[in-house]
Amino acid sequence: MIAALEFGDKTQLAIIALSAEYAAPLQVFLGVMLALTLLTCLESLLGSIVSRYISERYIKIGAALIFILFGALFLVETISGTKLF
Repeated sequence: MIAALEFGDKTQLAIIALSAEYAAPLQVFLGVMLALTLLTCLESLLGSIVSRYISERYIKIGAALIFILFGALFLVETISGTKLF
């Protein structure tokens, strides 16, 4: 859940752009809150299902490996100056 919510900077800029484009800040706000609520509920449900079948230890190991992979990709991207994805 927290990983998905970490896209805050891009999300906030998108919200500002939508509010400016449609001149409807209340509707944009309500839409964003509804989307965030639904996303949080789905992530909680998915987490409870996954935790039934996979132990917490393996989930932590998997999360650590994904974190290391993305860190390595960003490092290679920065050093080489090319966009990998």
